[in-house]
Amino acid sequence: MALQRDNKLDLIRGIAAFLVISGHTFQVYGGYADNPLYNFITAIQMPLFMMVSGYAVGFSSPIGGGISFYKFVKKRTLSLMLPWLVWSILAYLILSRAPAIDYIKTTAFHMEAAFWFLFSLWTIHLIFALSSLICYKLKGNIRIISILILCGVFDACLMLVGLKLGMTFLGIKYTTYYLVFYLIGWILNLYITKQPEWTKKTWSGIAFMTLTVFFVVMLSKYSIVSRYCSKK
Repeated sequence: MALQRDNKLDLIRGIAAFLVISGHTFQVYGGYADNPLYNFITAIQMPLFMMVSGYAVGFSSPIGGGISFYKFVKKRTLSLMLPWLVWSILAYLILSRAPAIDYIKTTAFHMEAAFWFLFSLWTIHLIFALSSLICYKLKGNIRIISILILCGVFDACLMLVGLKLGMTFLGIKYTTYYLVFYLIGWILNLYITKQPEWTKKTWSGIAFMTLTVFFVVMLSKYSIVSRYCSKK
């Protein structure tokens, strides 16, 4: 039987996407550096995306051997690395006049300018998959703790590479930072999915009302709309 789509997860993804668009909108119209709402958005948008990705991976089939590991990595490669490669090539063809080898070097060593989110999320998925593969024979809390420890080891190894080649190399600075939020999302999935349905609905309602009140207060206090209109 096919798994039911989680509408609440889609809602959170939509909120995260809205926050990213809002953050870029602030940048376009200027005067954003000292705006509390902008600073709030930029502080939570990517951590929220990574937590949602980690939460969603909790619904994936457990990695129990080489075949399931291959399927997991293949799926993420097609959904993340293929778009990254296509957009990187298009960006080179349309926007760049540098030789191809120079563009490749710039992309590798300055990933922040080359759709870093896709590459870093793929790397994080790979770290999680490798850790899960190594621990697939373990059970219960021992398996969870072991996966977390191994992810930490891989994270430390990436940091060592970053210290040698630069933290912007292949987006290492992003991967090592956002891996933490990814794992938080995964842990939340393990906890929340075990709770009674009424508990899930209660916390979902509290979270939604809290976010709604916060945004209404921030929009009223800092007059975001009127500031935007006054610049026209």
